[in-house]
Amino acid sequence: MKECALFVLSFLSIAAMAQFNKGDKFISGSFGFNTQSGNANGFLTQNTVSIGPSLGYFLNEKYAVILGMSYSSSYYEFIGSKNFSTSFAVTPSIRRYFLISDKFYLALSTYLSFYRGNTEQINSFNNQTTQSPYYSLGVGLGPSFIFFPSPNWGLQAGLGSLNYGHYQNLSDARSNNSYGLNWSSLLNFGVTYYFINKK
Repeated sequence: MKECALFVLSFLSIAAMAQFNKGDKFISGSFGFNTQSGNANGFLTQNTVSIGPSLGYFLNEKYAVILGMSYSSSYYEFIGSKNFSTSFAVTPSIRRYFLISDKFYLALSTYLSFYRGNTEQINSFNNQTTQSPYYSLGVGLGPSFIFFPSPNWGLQAGLGSLNYGHYQNLSDARSNNSYGLNWSSLLNFGVTYYFINKK
């Protein structure tokens, strides 16, 4: 009787594990929130909210290619100015899945990103408004943790990335390059549904 019970529990554990195969697909939605504050170089505060869907396809049981899109809105304030920024992004990526336990995966993603947006700056002293359309290109590497309450549903949480970006203002010749390692200030949460082919 004990052997039978152990067999049943073992079977249920295996059945609950998400197992991927070549050709499996998934669709997901994500939400991100970023906040910063300080007084260095006149910087006061920044708040960013982003949302975005993505589609994925498994090349094999460990690797998937993903096409993501996102929309973000930011407010940031310096001494003497307030800024409102919106942007739309397209982000292709490759993700490697590492099995931690029956229901937990670590995922490591390498991505490229293209952003197109606009920033509106309001001078706090004379209320003059300036529009600054821009684009930016980026490349990055970031981890996320995925919990599977069932074989088809995944709950994902990411903690930033190692990234490099190029920014180009389209209203003048201003541009800059940036790079950094940021694990704590950017939190991303997502829900994914996996279309798993049974074999």
